[in-house]
Amino acid sequence: MRVLLGATLVLFAAASARADTLLLQDGRVLTGPRVEETADGVTVHFENGDVRIPTRDVLARFDADDPTASTHVEDIRRHRWWRARRRETRSEFTFETTLPPHVFRVYRDRMLRYFAALLHELGVENPESEAPKVCVYTGSTDFQQIGGVSSGTLGYYRHVPPRELAFFDEHGRRETCLRAMQWVTASYVVSLAFPGLPHDHPLHTALVDFYAAAVPGREPEVFSFGIASGKHWEILRTNVTPETQVGFARLTEAPRRAGPAWAWSLVHFLLQDEAYARPFVAHLKTVSATNDLDLEQALGLAAPEDVEAFENAWRTHILALQPTTAVDYLAAATVAEYENDLARTEALCRKAAALPSHGTEALRSVARAVERRGRNEAAVTAWQAVVDADPLDAEARTRLAACAKGSGDGAKAARQIALAHEIDAALDKR
Repeated sequence: MRVLLGATLVLFAAASARADTLLLQDGRVLTGPRVEETADGVTVHFENGDVRIPTRDVLARFDADDPTASTHVEDIRRHRWWRARRRETRSEFTFETTLPPHVFRVYRDRMLRYFAALLHELGVENPESEAPKVCVYTGSTDFQQIGGVSSGTLGYYRHVPPRELAFFDEHGRRETCLRAMQWVTASYVVSLAFPGLPHDHPLHTALVDFYAAAVPGREPEVFSFGIASGKHWEILRTNVTPETQVGFARLTEAPRRAGPAWAWSLVHFLLQDEAYARPFVAHLKTVSATNDLDLEQALGLAAPEDVEAFENAWRTHILALQPTTAVDYLAAATVAEYENDLARTEALCRKAAALPSHGTEALRSVARAVERRGRNEAAVTAWQAVVDADPLDAEARTRLAACAKGSGDGAKAARQIALAHEIDAALDKR
């Protein structure tokens, strides 16, 4: 066995006799074709063409004659089934997962760091009496089938005992999945910090959305809170002008989709201003069945001129909001797509893809947006960018083939679809 990047723990293999096996950092496993190690990574030799994988994406490689491969194969495949899931107990959480260990550690370590940072931010102690269960699924399909959630759900928090947090990983959407992990974690911590605030109250959800939108800093224990939520920003962008009336009534009287965005904008505004943040948080901690929420009193808005100044500042804050992460631009793009504004959808996806740490998710979103607008030649370029970033993305090659055929390049289409079939067959599905 030859191992790249100093990796010593074999995590994946596939049970195919006399076949090279390639283990990727993102958790995928490819077996069958000959894999040749090169100076800058590996080259996978398919019948319909060679695919080069850079060193940074490779975890390990097995030669076809490695006698230990099948042992590792069966161990990993067994743990992919939920009934044979791996378990790990910490003082904070009890984890259950079907992810490969090296991928699971990405979520576990970020979650524990984020949890500690959020406890500190909200002045809450970790309850020693419980370690809620955290279920981390391999892919959205398992999450839906085993977790019993509807399509499109990224994560959930069950706030009634026994508490449970759940989310999934997909290698092509990892940053969005990490944000979902932060959302369910924030749901738990907000419930600890403000036990009297009902879970269905607009401000409870807004607080979760505010704290979930955080990015890790250079120091392990540091997170930056308060970045703009792309989904809410896009909804407010089309609803707020310098003349728009704002006020606390917006939290309950706004249309169904706009209400949560208004609540989030209020929380975002209040928590950015130290003069408002302290009394706001302190008041929320006193809310109970016998003590109703009274924001005007808590914020010292007794006089009409105080209310007017507050509302003007709130509106100005909304108008100045701007996403800063690829995840948030992509979330904004989903809102634009829902509104059937395909040009804006593409523009937002391109903004996500222009950021330094955009990941392949942004490139795929650009390609889908371009293809949906019927621009075959531009779609060929966009899907080629996805393939260049992720050479083993069989779906991207299939879409590239369809767009190439639509633009008149039949030879490229045939080559890409054949290679996509080979890659799909070589990737271990279970």
